[in-house]
Amino acid sequence: PAKMLFTQDYSSMNEMVKSHKVLAAFVCSGPYVNGHDEWGMELIAAPVLYGSNSYFSYIIVNKTSNYNSLNDLEGKKFAFTDPQSNTGKLVPQYELALMHKTPETFFSDYIYTGSHDKSIEAVAEGLVDGAAVDNLIWEYLNRKTPAFTSKTKIISKLGPFCMPPFVTYPDCDPAIKAKLKDALINMDKDAEGKRILGELFIDRFEPVDDNCYKSIREMNEWIN
Repeated sequence: PAKMLFTQDYSSMNEMVKSHKVLAAFVCSGPYVNGHDEWGMELIAAPVLYGSNSYFSYIIVNKTSNYNSLNDLEGKKFAFTDPQSNTGKLVPQYELALMHKTPETFFSDYIYTGSHDKSIEAVAEGLVDGAAVDNLIWEYLNRKTPAFTSKTKIISKLGPFCMPPFVTYPDCDPAIKAKLKDALINMDKDAEGKRILGELFIDRFEPVDDNCYKSIREMNEWIN
């Protein structure tokens, strides 16, 4: 029997993995890099969606606005998802750093919504002028419940980056880790597993190597 646990922020989930309060977890690529480099968070597998093993950061604005690029959002109000989010914070922050800007000097104000769907809703409802969101979440909602995505438009597609992974703690029992990996990687070969994956638009899971997340480390180094 499995028990699902959810957290309100990315760092809390990393802490739960580190302290063995959860056996395994889905985490964002950014928190994976932090967890791996700080205390040895380990990869199990990563999903393939829409035929791709990479994902992007979408910069979105309200569909009725005349903003067409990140530059157009200077002096405007912006939404990030979480301080540790790759697509929802690090990527747009890196883009600003390349322009010798910071969120504080570029935007008139910015907020953290806590999730990509809330950021999409904030743009759709006009609470902010723009946001950076995970393209996987935007595309999923656009297919399933497009009430808010239909009110937004994508003005920039930044990436690609290696998929958010399924992870565990470094001293996880090797036999259990092998079972988790086997279950995920072979899920698409099972009728029920394939049905569940289809609901999430996941093609399959595949092994992933730490080197895949090199670009995230490079962005962090540049910003620092």
